Amino acid sequence: MKPISSEALLQQAQSAFGQGELTNAVELLRRCLATDAKNTLAATNLCLVLGRLGLFPEAKMAGLNALALAPESVPALINTSVALQALGELDDAEALLLRAAKLAPNNSDIWDCLSLGQQQAGRFVEALQSLRKAITIAPENANAAMNYGLLLQKLGHSESALFWAQKALSMAPEDRTLAQNYLMFRQYVLNGNSEQEVQQTCAVIARAYPPVSHLAVKPRTANTVKIGLISADFYRHPVGYFLIGVLAELAAQGIELVLYMNQRNQDGLTDKLVSHASKVTNVIGISDRQLAEMIMADELTCLIDLSGHSKGNRLGALLYKPCPKQFSWLGYFASTGLTAIDAVILGEFQYVNGVEKFYSEAIAVMKGSHFTYTPPEHCPDIAQRPAIEQPGVTFGSFNNLAKLNERLLDTWSKILLAVPNSRLILKWSTFIDAGVIEEVTRAFEIRGVSKDVIICRASSEHYAMLNEYNDVDICLDPFPFNGGLTTCEALWMGVPVISLAGVKPVSRQSKGILDAIGLSDLVVTTERCYVQKAVALAADTKRRDYLRQSLRGRMEQSPLMDYKTMANSLLAIVKSDTTAWLS
Repeated sequence: MKPISSEALLQQAQSAFGQGELTNAVELLRRCLATDAKNTLAATNLCLVLGRLGLFPEAKMAGLNALALAPESVPALINTSVALQALGELDDAEALLLRAAKLAPNNSDIWDCLSLGQQQAGRFVEALQSLRKAITIAPENANAAMNYGLLLQKLGHSESALFWAQKALSMAPEDRTLAQNYLMFRQYVLNGNSEQEVQQTCAVIARAYPPVSHLAVKPRTANTVKIGLISADFYRHPVGYFLIGVLAELAAQGIELVLYMNQRNQDGLTDKLVSHASKVTNVIGISDRQLAEMIMADELTCLIDLSGHSKGNRLGALLYKPCPKQFSWLGYFASTGLTAIDAVILGEFQYVNGVEKFYSEAIAVMKGSHFTYTPPEHCPDIAQRPAIEQPGVTFGSFNNLAKLNERLLDTWSKILLAVPNSRLILKWSTFIDAGVIEEVTRAFEIRGVSKDVIICRASSEHYAMLNEYNDVDICLDPFPFNGGLTTCEALWMGVPVISLAGVKPVSRQSKGILDAIGLSDLVVTTERCYVQKAVALAADTKRRDYLRQSLRGRMEQSPLMDYKTMANSLLAIVKSDTTAWLS
Protein backbone atom coordinates (compact mmCIF):
# COMPACT_ATOMS: atom_id res chain seq x y z
CA MET A 1 0.00 0.00 0.00
CA LYS A 2 1.29 3.41 -0.96
CA PRO A 3 2.14 5.50 2.15
CA ILE A 4 0.03 8.58 2.79
CA SER A 5 1.86 11.80 2.03
CA SER A 6 2.46 14.46 4.66
CA GLU A 7 0.25 16.86 2.67
CA ALA A 8 -2.63 14.39 2.73
CA LEU A 9 -2.21 13.80 6.45
CA LEU A 10 -2.18 17.54 7.04
CA GLN A 11 -5.41 17.94 5.08
CA GLN A 12 -7.04 15.10 7.01
CA ALA A 13 -5.96 16.70 10.29
CA GLN A 14 -7.46 20.03 9.26
CA SER A 15 -10.69 18.28 8.34
CA ALA A 16 -10.80 16.43 11.68
CA PHE A 17 -10.16 19.71 13.53
CA GLY A 18 -13.00 21.39 11.65
CA GLN A 19 -15.37 18.58 12.70
CA GLY A 20 -14.35 18.85 16.36
CA GLU A 21 -12.40 15.57 16.35
CA LEU A 22 -9.42 17.06 18.16
CA THR A 23 -7.91 13.81 19.44
CA ASN A 24 -7.96 12.42 15.91
CA ALA A 25 -6.43 15.65 14.58
CA VAL A 26 -3.49 15.32 17.00
CA GLU A 27 -2.81 11.76 15.87
CA LEU A 28 -2.86 12.81 12.19
CA LEU A 29 -0.56 15.79 12.81
CA ARG A 30 1.93 13.59 14.64
CA ARG A 31 1.88 11.13 11.76
CA CYS A 32 2.44 14.05 9.40
CA LEU A 33 5.48 15.20 11.38
CA ALA A 34 6.80 11.63 11.53
CA THR A 35 6.70 11.68 7.74
CA ASP A 36 8.00 15.24 7.37
CA ALA A 37 9.70 16.49 10.54
CA LYS A 38 10.25 19.95 9.02
CA ASN A 39 6.61 20.62 8.23
CA THR A 40 6.19 23.98 9.99
CA LEU A 41 2.43 24.17 9.44
CA ALA A 42 1.91 20.73 10.98
CA ALA A 43 4.02 21.69 14.02
CA THR A 44 2.17 24.99 14.41
CA ASN A 45 -1.23 23.33 14.12
CA LEU A 46 -0.20 20.60 16.57
CA CYS A 47 0.55 23.31 19.13
CA LEU A 48 -2.88 24.84 18.52
CA VAL A 49 -4.84 21.59 18.81
CA LEU A 50 -2.98 20.36 21.88
CA GLY A 51 -3.79 23.70 23.49
CA ARG A 52 -7.47 23.29 22.65
CA LEU A 53 -7.32 19.90 24.36
CA GLY A 54 -5.81 21.49 27.47
CA LEU A 55 -2.55 19.55 27.05
CA PHE A 56 -0.43 22.65 27.55
CA PRO A 57 3.01 21.12 28.34
CA GLU A 58 2.77 19.14 25.11
CA ALA A 59 1.46 22.22 23.28
CA LYS A 60 4.45 24.22 24.50
CA MET A 61 6.88 21.59 23.18
CA ALA A 62 5.10 21.50 19.81
CA GLY A 63 5.17 25.30 19.65
CA LEU A 64 8.88 25.49 20.45
CA ASN A 65 9.49 22.90 17.74
CA ALA A 66 7.51 25.03 15.28
CA LEU A 67 9.56 28.11 16.21
CA ALA A 68 12.80 26.18 15.81
CA LEU A 69 11.67 25.42 12.26
CA ALA A 70 10.38 28.96 11.57
CA PRO A 71 11.46 31.55 14.19
CA GLU A 72 9.50 34.32 12.46
CA SER A 73 6.23 32.44 12.02
CA VAL A 74 3.57 34.68 13.53
CA PRO A 75 1.01 31.83 13.94
CA ALA A 76 3.64 29.74 15.73
CA LEU A 77 4.50 32.67 18.01
CA ILE A 78 0.83 33.21 18.86
CA ASN A 79 0.02 29.53 19.42
CA THR A 80 3.09 28.98 21.59
CA SER A 81 2.28 32.06 23.66
CA VAL A 82 -1.18 30.67 24.39
CA ALA A 83 0.38 27.49 25.78
CA LEU A 84 2.84 29.49 27.86
CA GLN A 85 0.03 31.65 29.26
CA ALA A 86 -1.85 28.53 30.33
CA LEU A 87 1.29 27.28 32.09
CA GLY A 88 1.71 30.59 33.90
CA GLU A 89 4.86 31.52 32.00
CA LEU A 90 3.48 34.97 31.34
CA ASP A 91 6.73 36.91 30.75
CA ASP A 92 7.89 34.43 28.10
CA ALA A 93 4.46 34.48 26.47
CA GLU A 94 4.44 38.27 26.32
CA ALA A 95 7.93 38.32 24.86
CA LEU A 96 6.81 36.04 22.02
CA LEU A 97 3.77 38.21 21.31
CA LEU A 98 5.82 41.40 21.23
CA ARG A 99 8.16 39.68 18.76
CA ALA A 100 5.12 38.81 16.68
CA ALA A 101 3.88 42.41 16.85
CA LYS A 102 7.14 43.67 15.37
CA LEU A 103 6.84 41.16 12.54
CA ALA A 104 3.13 41.81 11.89
CA PRO A 105 2.11 45.17 13.39
CA ASN A 106 -1.33 44.99 11.74
CA ASN A 107 -2.25 41.58 13.12
CA SER A 108 -5.04 42.21 15.63
CA ASP A 109 -4.95 38.62 16.94
CA ILE A 110 -1.58 39.39 18.55
CA TRP A 111 -3.03 42.18 20.69
CA ASP A 112 -6.12 40.11 21.44
CA CYS A 113 -3.89 37.32 22.75
CA LEU A 114 -1.65 39.77 24.60
CA SER A 115 -4.70 41.04 26.51
CA LEU A 116 -5.43 37.52 27.79
CA GLY A 117 -1.98 37.25 29.34
CA GLN A 118 -2.30 40.72 30.85
CA GLN A 119 -5.59 39.72 32.45
CA GLN A 120 -4.00 36.59 33.84
CA ALA A 121 -1.29 38.78 35.37
CA GLY A 122 -3.94 41.04 36.94
CA ARG A 123 -3.20 43.95 34.58
CA PHE A 124 -6.79 44.53 33.53
CA VAL A 125 -6.49 48.18 32.56
CA GLU A 126 -3.57 47.34 30.23
CA ALA A 127 -5.62 44.49 28.80
CA LEU A 128 -8.39 46.93 27.89
CA GLN A 129 -5.84 49.04 26.02
CA SER A 130 -4.54 46.01 24.13
CA LEU A 131 -8.05 45.02 23.08
CA ARG A 132 -8.82 48.55 21.94
CA LYS A 133 -5.70 48.37 19.77
CA ALA A 134 -6.81 45.02 18.35
CA ILE A 135 -10.23 46.45 17.46
CA THR A 136 -8.67 49.60 15.96
CA ILE A 137 -6.45 47.46 13.73
CA ALA A 138 -9.31 45.17 12.66
CA PRO A 139 -12.82 46.42 13.52
CA GLU A 140 -14.17 43.28 11.86
CA ASN A 141 -12.35 40.94 14.32
CA ALA A 142 -15.33 39.34 16.04
CA ASN A 143 -13.22 37.50 18.62
CA ALA A 144 -11.47 40.69 19.69
CA ALA A 145 -14.83 42.47 19.99
CA MET A 146 -16.23 39.65 22.11
CA ASN A 147 -13.13 39.53 24.31
CA TYR A 148 -13.47 43.27 24.82
CA GLY A 149 -17.05 42.67 25.94
CA LEU A 150 -15.94 39.85 28.23
CA LEU A 151 -13.38 42.09 29.89
CA LEU A 152 -15.86 44.94 30.28
CA GLN A 153 -18.24 42.51 31.92
CA LYS A 154 -15.48 41.24 34.20
CA LEU A 155 -14.92 44.83 35.32
CA GLY A 156 -18.60 45.44 36.10
CA HIS A 157 -19.79 47.14 32.90
CA SER A 158 -22.54 44.71 31.95
CA GLU A 159 -24.53 47.04 29.69
CA SER A 160 -21.46 48.01 27.64
CA ALA A 161 -20.37 44.38 27.57
CA LEU A 162 -23.71 43.34 26.07
CA PHE A 163 -23.32 45.97 23.34
CA TRP A 164 -19.95 44.52 22.32
CA ALA A 165 -21.28 40.98 22.50
CA GLN A 166 -24.08 41.92 20.11
CA LYS A 167 -21.58 43.62 17.83
CA ALA A 168 -19.33 40.55 17.77
CA LEU A 169 -22.24 38.20 17.13
CA SER A 170 -23.49 40.34 14.24
CA MET A 171 -20.13 39.76 12.52
CA ALA A 172 -20.27 35.96 12.87
CA PRO A 173 -23.78 34.82 13.85
CA GLU A 174 -22.93 31.18 13.13
CA ASP A 175 -20.12 31.11 15.70
CA ARG A 176 -21.30 29.06 18.68
CA THR A 177 -18.84 30.50 21.16
CA LEU A 178 -19.91 34.04 20.31
CA ALA A 179 -23.58 33.06 20.51
CA GLN A 180 -23.11 31.38 23.90
CA ASN A 181 -21.22 34.35 25.32
CA TYR A 182 -23.94 36.71 24.12
CA LEU A 183 -26.65 34.61 25.79
CA MET A 184 -24.64 34.50 29.03
CA PHE A 185 -24.12 38.27 28.93
CA ARG A 186 -27.88 38.82 28.85
CA GLN A 187 -28.23 37.23 32.27
CA TYR A 188 -26.32 40.11 33.84
CA VAL A 189 -28.58 42.93 32.65
CA LEU A 190 -31.89 43.97 34.18
CA ASN A 191 -35.05 42.06 33.32
CA GLY A 192 -36.41 42.53 29.83
CA ASN A 193 -39.54 41.52 27.94
CA SER A 194 -40.00 37.77 28.40
CA GLU A 195 -41.51 36.92 25.02
CA GLN A 196 -38.98 39.05 23.16
CA GLU A 197 -36.14 37.44 25.12
CA VAL A 198 -37.22 33.91 24.18
CA GLN A 199 -37.61 34.90 20.53
CA GLN A 200 -34.12 36.42 20.51
CA THR A 201 -32.64 33.32 22.16
CA CYS A 202 -34.26 31.00 19.62
CA ALA A 203 -33.11 33.23 16.73
CA VAL A 204 -29.51 33.20 17.98
CA ILE A 205 -29.59 29.44 18.48
CA ALA A 206 -31.10 28.80 15.03
CA ARG A 207 -28.08 30.46 13.39
CA ALA A 208 -25.41 28.95 15.62
CA TYR A 209 -26.92 25.45 15.86
CA PRO A 210 -28.23 24.36 12.46
CA PRO A 211 -30.52 21.32 12.65
CA VAL A 212 -29.07 17.82 12.54
CA SER A 213 -30.74 14.45 12.13
CA HIS A 214 -31.63 12.78 15.42
CA LEU A 215 -30.07 9.44 16.23
CA ALA A 216 -32.28 6.37 16.14
CA VAL A 217 -32.49 5.97 19.92
CA LYS A 218 -34.41 3.05 21.36
CA PRO A 219 -36.26 3.47 24.68
CA ARG A 220 -34.47 1.97 27.66
CA THR A 221 -35.89 -1.47 28.42
CA ALA A 222 -34.17 -2.10 31.75
CA ASN A 223 -36.24 -1.44 34.87
CA THR A 224 -33.44 0.37 36.66
CA VAL A 225 -32.90 4.14 36.42
CA LYS A 226 -29.71 5.28 34.71
CA ILE A 227 -28.98 9.01 34.72
CA GLY A 228 -26.32 10.70 32.64
CA LEU A 229 -24.89 14.07 33.69
CA ILE A 230 -22.72 16.15 31.39
CA SER A 231 -20.61 19.13 32.43
CA ALA A 232 -17.21 20.81 32.43
CA ASP A 233 -17.63 21.70 36.11
CA PHE A 234 -17.12 18.48 38.06
CA TYR A 235 -14.68 20.13 40.47
CA ARG A 236 -14.60 22.94 43.10
CA HIS A 237 -17.08 24.98 41.15
CA PRO A 238 -20.61 26.01 42.20
CA VAL A 239 -22.02 23.14 40.13
CA GLY A 240 -19.78 20.66 41.92
CA TYR A 241 -20.67 21.97 45.38
CA PHE A 242 -24.40 21.99 44.61
CA LEU A 243 -24.33 18.52 43.04
CA ILE A 244 -22.27 16.41 45.46
CA GLY A 245 -24.92 15.89 48.17
CA VAL A 246 -27.61 14.84 45.71
CA LEU A 247 -25.24 12.62 43.75
CA ALA A 248 -24.22 10.79 46.93
CA GLU A 249 -27.87 10.21 47.85
CA LEU A 250 -28.79 8.96 44.36
CA ALA A 251 -25.86 6.53 44.43
CA ALA A 252 -26.93 5.33 47.90
CA GLN A 253 -30.36 4.51 46.43
CA GLY A 254 -28.73 2.35 43.76
CA ILE A 255 -29.25 4.73 40.85
CA GLU A 256 -26.76 4.24 38.04
CA LEU A 257 -24.92 7.50 37.37
CA VAL A 258 -22.84 8.21 34.28
CA LEU A 259 -20.65 11.33 34.26
CA TYR A 260 -19.52 12.86 30.95
CA MET A 261 -16.64 15.13 31.91
CA ASN A 262 -15.58 17.82 29.45
CA GLN A 263 -12.71 19.10 31.59
CA ARG A 264 -9.04 18.73 32.47
CA ASN A 265 -9.50 20.51 35.79
CA GLN A 266 -9.72 17.97 38.61
CA ASP A 267 -9.41 18.23 42.38
CA GLY A 268 -10.59 16.64 45.60
CA LEU A 269 -14.23 17.38 44.85
CA THR A 270 -13.83 15.72 41.45
CA ASP A 271 -12.70 12.56 43.24
CA LYS A 272 -15.78 12.61 45.47
CA LEU A 273 -18.15 13.16 42.56
CA VAL A 274 -16.53 10.39 40.55
CA SER A 275 -16.72 7.98 43.51
CA HIS A 276 -20.52 8.02 43.28
CA ALA A 277 -20.68 7.25 39.55
CA SER A 278 -20.99 3.83 37.97
CA LYS A 279 -19.20 5.11 34.87
CA VAL A 280 -17.08 8.18 34.08
CA THR A 281 -16.06 9.24 30.60
CA ASN A 282 -13.82 12.17 29.71
CA VAL A 283 -15.26 13.56 26.48
CA ILE A 284 -12.65 16.21 25.63
CA GLY A 285 -11.47 16.09 22.05
CA ILE A 286 -14.30 14.11 20.46
CA SER A 287 -16.86 15.58 18.09
CA ASP A 288 -20.49 16.26 18.97
CA ARG A 289 -21.59 13.36 16.80
CA GLN A 290 -19.10 10.98 18.41
CA LEU A 291 -20.23 12.06 21.87
CA ALA A 292 -23.89 11.67 20.95
CA GLU A 293 -23.27 8.11 19.74
CA MET A 294 -21.39 7.35 22.96
CA ILE A 295 -24.32 8.63 25.04
CA MET A 296 -26.81 6.65 22.96
CA ALA A 297 -24.78 3.47 23.50
CA ASP A 298 -25.04 3.97 27.28
CA GLU A 299 -28.85 3.56 27.07
CA LEU A 300 -29.76 6.19 29.64
CA THR A 301 -33.11 6.86 31.26
CA CYS A 302 -32.37 10.56 30.94
CA LEU A 303 -29.52 12.96 30.27
CA ILE A 304 -29.08 16.10 32.40
CA ASP A 305 -27.01 18.94 31.02
CA LEU A 306 -25.40 20.95 33.84
CA SER A 307 -23.84 23.70 31.73
CA GLY A 308 -26.35 25.37 29.44
CA HIS A 309 -24.47 28.00 27.45
CA SER A 310 -21.68 28.37 30.02
CA LYS A 311 -18.05 27.64 29.21
CA GLY A 312 -17.15 24.08 28.28
CA ASN A 313 -20.68 22.95 27.42
CA ARG A 314 -21.44 20.16 24.93
CA LEU A 315 -24.91 21.21 23.82
CA GLY A 316 -23.96 20.36 20.25
CA ALA A 317 -24.06 16.67 21.16
CA LEU A 318 -27.54 16.99 22.63
CA LEU A 319 -28.80 18.27 19.27
CA TYR A 320 -28.64 14.67 18.05
CA LYS A 321 -31.12 13.70 20.79
CA PRO A 322 -29.04 10.73 22.02
CA CYS A 323 -31.40 10.16 24.95
CA PRO A 324 -35.22 10.02 25.07
CA LYS A 325 -35.37 12.61 27.90
CA GLN A 326 -32.96 15.53 28.03
CA PHE A 327 -33.02 18.16 30.78
CA SER A 328 -31.19 21.36 31.62
CA TRP A 329 -30.43 21.92 35.31
CA LEU A 330 -28.16 23.60 37.84
CA GLY A 331 -25.47 25.38 35.81
CA TYR A 332 -27.69 27.62 33.69
CA PHE A 333 -30.98 29.27 34.64
CA ALA A 334 -32.18 30.62 31.31
CA SER A 335 -33.67 28.99 28.25
CA THR A 336 -31.17 27.12 26.08
CA GLY A 337 -33.35 27.79 23.04
CA LEU A 338 -32.76 24.22 21.86
CA THR A 339 -35.70 22.04 20.88
CA ALA A 340 -33.58 19.02 21.82
CA ILE A 341 -33.87 20.00 25.49
CA ASP A 342 -37.21 18.65 26.70
CA ALA A 343 -37.44 20.60 29.96
CA VAL A 344 -35.59 22.93 32.30
CA ILE A 345 -35.61 21.82 35.94
CA LEU A 346 -36.39 24.55 38.49
CA GLY A 347 -36.88 24.38 42.24
CA GLU A 348 -40.27 25.50 43.56
CA PHE A 349 -38.57 28.29 45.53
CA GLN A 350 -37.18 29.69 42.27
CA TYR A 351 -40.39 29.19 40.34
CA VAL A 352 -42.97 31.96 39.99
CA ASN A 353 -46.18 31.99 37.95
CA GLY A 354 -45.50 33.21 34.43
CA VAL A 355 -41.84 32.24 34.34
CA GLU A 356 -42.68 29.84 31.49
CA LYS A 357 -42.70 32.87 29.18
CA PHE A 358 -38.93 33.08 29.52
CA TYR A 359 -38.43 29.55 28.16
CA SER A 360 -38.85 27.74 24.88
CA GLU A 361 -38.60 24.45 26.82
CA ALA A 362 -41.12 23.00 29.26
CA ILE A 363 -40.54 23.59 32.99
CA ALA A 364 -40.22 20.67 35.39
CA VAL A 365 -40.69 21.97 38.94
CA MET A 366 -38.79 20.19 41.69
CA LYS A 367 -39.89 20.24 45.32
CA GLY A 368 -38.01 22.72 47.50
CA SER A 369 -34.87 24.53 46.45
CA HIS A 370 -33.20 24.47 43.06
CA PHE A 371 -30.09 22.92 44.59
CA THR A 372 -28.61 21.70 47.84
CA TYR A 373 -25.52 23.07 49.55
CA THR A 374 -22.63 21.02 50.87
CA PRO A 375 -20.14 23.09 52.87
CA PRO A 376 -16.40 22.42 52.63
CA GLU A 377 -15.03 19.88 55.11
CA HIS A 378 -12.80 22.49 56.72
CA CYS A 379 -14.37 25.87 57.52
CA PRO A 380 -13.28 28.70 59.81
CA ASP A 381 -15.08 29.23 63.08
CA ILE A 382 -17.64 32.03 63.18
CA ALA A 383 -16.48 35.05 65.14
CA GLN A 384 -18.91 36.57 67.64
CA ARG A 385 -18.55 40.02 66.12
CA PRO A 386 -16.85 41.25 62.91
CA ALA A 387 -13.09 41.35 63.29
CA ILE A 388 -12.73 44.91 62.00
CA GLU A 389 -12.16 47.01 65.13
CA GLN A 390 -14.23 50.00 64.06
CA PRO A 391 -17.59 51.36 65.17
CA GLY A 392 -20.54 51.01 62.82
CA VAL A 393 -21.70 48.30 60.44
CA THR A 394 -19.69 46.50 57.76
CA PHE A 395 -21.57 45.45 54.63
CA GLY A 396 -20.02 43.04 52.16
CA SER A 397 -20.32 41.41 48.77
CA PHE A 398 -17.92 38.69 47.63
CA ASN A 399 -19.75 38.26 44.32
CA ASN A 400 -18.31 38.41 40.82
CA LEU A 401 -17.65 42.05 39.90
CA ALA A 402 -19.42 41.31 36.61
CA LYS A 403 -22.70 41.49 38.53
CA LEU A 404 -22.18 45.19 39.25
CA ASN A 405 -24.43 47.67 37.41
CA GLU A 406 -25.54 51.29 37.71
CA ARG A 407 -28.76 50.62 39.62
CA LEU A 408 -26.95 48.33 42.01
CA LEU A 409 -24.35 51.03 42.65
CA ASP A 410 -27.16 53.53 43.26
CA THR A 411 -28.84 51.21 45.76
CA TRP A 412 -25.71 50.27 47.69
CA SER A 413 -24.67 53.93 47.84
CA LYS A 414 -28.02 54.89 49.38
CA ILE A 415 -27.50 52.24 52.06
CA LEU A 416 -24.00 53.45 52.91
CA LEU A 417 -25.18 57.05 53.11
CA ALA A 418 -28.12 56.08 55.33
CA VAL A 419 -26.12 54.00 57.85
CA PRO A 420 -23.65 56.09 59.91
CA ASN A 421 -20.07 54.79 60.14
CA SER A 422 -20.80 52.03 57.63
CA ARG A 423 -18.39 50.57 55.14
CA LEU A 424 -18.52 48.05 52.28
CA ILE A 425 -16.08 45.21 51.60
CA LEU A 426 -15.99 44.08 47.98
CA LYS A 427 -13.94 40.99 47.19
CA TRP A 428 -13.12 39.61 43.75
CA SER A 429 -10.09 38.61 41.69
CA THR A 430 -10.02 41.77 39.56
CA PHE A 431 -9.20 43.89 42.61
CA ILE A 432 -5.59 42.83 42.24
CA ASP A 433 -5.36 45.76 39.79
CA ALA A 434 -5.13 49.20 41.44
CA GLY A 435 -6.75 50.71 38.34
CA VAL A 436 -9.86 48.57 38.85
CA ILE A 437 -10.06 49.61 42.51
CA GLU A 438 -9.78 53.26 41.49
CA GLU A 439 -12.58 52.90 38.95
CA VAL A 440 -14.97 51.18 41.39
CA THR A 441 -14.32 53.57 44.28
CA ARG A 442 -14.79 56.50 41.90
CA ALA A 443 -18.20 55.10 40.91
CA PHE A 444 -19.21 55.31 44.58
CA GLU A 445 -17.64 58.76 44.99
CA ILE A 446 -19.77 60.30 42.28
CA ARG A 447 -22.78 59.03 44.25
CA GLY A 448 -21.61 60.83 47.38
CA VAL A 449 -19.89 57.90 49.11
CA SER A 450 -16.34 58.46 50.34
CA LYS A 451 -13.85 56.10 48.73
CA ASP A 452 -12.42 55.51 52.19
CA VAL A 453 -15.40 53.35 53.16
CA ILE A 454 -15.10 51.10 50.07
CA ILE A 455 -12.67 48.28 50.88
CA CYS A 456 -11.62 46.27 47.82
CA ARG A 457 -9.90 42.93 48.34
CA ALA A 458 -8.45 40.56 45.77
CA SER A 459 -9.19 36.84 45.72
CA SER A 460 -7.60 34.45 48.19
CA GLU A 461 -7.49 30.76 49.01
CA HIS A 462 -10.95 29.37 49.80
CA TYR A 463 -10.48 28.92 53.56
CA ALA A 464 -9.03 32.41 53.89
CA MET A 465 -11.87 33.86 51.83
CA LEU A 466 -14.47 32.21 54.07
CA ASN A 467 -12.68 33.56 57.12
CA GLU A 468 -13.04 37.09 55.77
CA TYR A 469 -16.80 36.83 56.31
CA ASN A 470 -15.90 37.32 59.96
CA ASP A 471 -15.23 40.94 58.96
CA VAL A 472 -18.79 41.38 57.65
CA ASP A 473 -22.06 42.15 59.45
CA ILE A 474 -24.49 42.02 56.49
CA CYS A 475 -24.03 40.82 52.91
CA LEU A 476 -25.65 42.72 50.05
CA ASP A 477 -26.79 40.47 47.22
CA PRO A 478 -26.38 41.79 43.66
CA PHE A 479 -29.28 42.07 41.25
CA PRO A 480 -30.52 41.09 38.71
CA PHE A 481 -27.92 38.25 38.79
CA ASN A 482 -28.13 37.06 42.40
CA GLY A 483 -25.50 35.11 44.24
CA GLY A 484 -25.77 31.34 44.48
CA LEU A 485 -22.81 29.64 46.11
CA THR A 486 -21.70 33.06 47.41
CA THR A 487 -25.00 33.47 49.25
CA CYS A 488 -24.72 29.98 50.75
CA GLU A 489 -21.17 30.61 51.92
CA ALA A 490 -22.06 33.95 53.52
CA LEU A 491 -24.94 32.34 55.42
CA TRP A 492 -22.78 29.38 56.45
CA MET A 493 -20.34 31.87 57.95
CA GLY A 494 -23.15 33.45 59.97
CA VAL A 495 -23.73 36.53 57.82
CA PRO A 496 -27.33 37.41 56.82
CA VAL A 497 -27.95 38.35 53.19
CA ILE A 498 -30.33 41.02 51.88
CA SER A 499 -31.67 40.12 48.41
CA LEU A 500 -33.88 41.69 45.75
CA ALA A 501 -35.88 39.07 43.83
CA GLY A 502 -36.94 39.50 40.23
CA VAL A 503 -39.03 37.36 37.89
CA LYS A 504 -36.35 35.38 36.09
CA PRO A 505 -34.89 32.42 38.01
CA VAL A 506 -31.39 33.93 37.91
CA SER A 507 -32.89 36.82 39.89
CA ARG A 508 -34.42 34.45 42.43
CA GLN A 509 -31.41 32.34 43.40
CA SER A 510 -30.91 33.96 46.79
CA LYS A 511 -34.68 34.10 47.35
CA GLY A 512 -34.79 30.32 46.98
CA ILE A 513 -31.95 29.94 49.48
CA LEU A 514 -33.42 32.36 52.02
CA ASP A 515 -36.91 30.87 51.65
CA ALA A 516 -35.45 27.43 52.26
CA ILE A 517 -33.96 28.48 55.61
CA GLY A 518 -36.99 30.48 56.76
CA LEU A 519 -35.61 33.96 56.16
CA SER A 520 -38.06 35.15 53.52
CA ASP A 521 -38.29 38.50 55.28
CA LEU A 522 -34.77 39.31 54.03
CA VAL A 523 -36.07 39.17 50.44
CA VAL A 524 -37.57 42.29 48.86
CA THR A 525 -38.96 43.14 45.42
CA THR A 526 -38.02 46.82 45.01
CA GLU A 527 -34.83 48.82 45.33
CA ARG A 528 -36.46 51.13 47.87
CA CYS A 529 -37.36 48.18 50.10
CA TYR A 530 -33.84 46.79 49.63
CA VAL A 531 -32.41 49.98 51.14
CA GLN A 532 -34.95 50.02 53.96
CA LYS A 533 -34.32 46.36 54.82
CA ALA A 534 -30.54 46.83 54.92
CA VAL A 535 -30.81 49.96 57.06
CA ALA A 536 -33.22 48.25 59.48
CA LEU A 537 -31.04 45.15 59.87
CA ALA A 538 -27.98 47.34 60.38
CA ALA A 539 -29.77 48.92 63.36
CA ASP A 540 -30.91 45.56 64.79
CA THR A 541 -27.77 44.35 66.57
CA LYS A 542 -29.66 41.81 68.63
CA ARG A 543 -31.07 40.03 65.55
CA ARG A 544 -27.74 40.05 63.78
CA ASP A 545 -26.09 38.45 66.79
CA TYR A 546 -28.80 35.79 66.93
CA LEU A 547 -28.46 35.00 63.21
CA ARG A 548 -24.70 34.85 63.48
CA GLN A 549 -25.02 32.14 66.12
CA SER A 550 -27.88 30.20 64.54
CA LEU A 551 -27.50 30.31 60.74
CA ARG A 552 -25.43 27.12 60.40
CA GLY A 553 -27.90 25.10 62.42
CA ARG A 554 -30.78 26.64 60.51
CA MET A 555 -29.17 25.62 57.20
CA GLU A 556 -28.46 22.08 58.39
CA GLN A 557 -32.14 21.57 59.28
CA SER A 558 -33.47 23.11 56.07
CA PRO A 559 -34.30 21.82 52.57
CA LEU A 560 -31.02 23.42 51.49
CA MET A 561 -29.14 20.48 53.04
CA ASP A 562 -31.85 17.83 52.69
CA TYR A 563 -30.14 15.72 50.05
CA LYS A 564 -32.60 12.84 50.25
CA THR A 565 -35.65 14.97 49.49
CA MET A 566 -33.81 16.67 46.63
CA ALA A 567 -32.72 13.32 45.18
CA ASN A 568 -36.27 11.95 45.38
CA SER A 569 -37.67 15.10 43.76
CA LEU A 570 -35.18 14.76 40.93
CA LEU A 571 -36.04 11.09 40.49
CA ALA A 572 -39.75 11.94 40.33
CA ILE A 573 -39.04 14.29 37.41
CA VAL A 574 -36.81 11.74 35.70
CA LYS A 575 -39.57 9.11 35.90
CA SER A 576 -42.42 11.46 34.97
CA ASP A 577 -43.85 11.96 31.51
CA THR A 578 -44.20 15.26 29.68
CA THR A 579 -47.76 15.82 30.89
CA ALA A 580 -46.33 16.63 34.34
CA TRP A 581 -44.25 19.51 32.99
CA LEU A 582 -45.33 23.12 32.50
CA SER A 583 -45.10 24.76 29.09
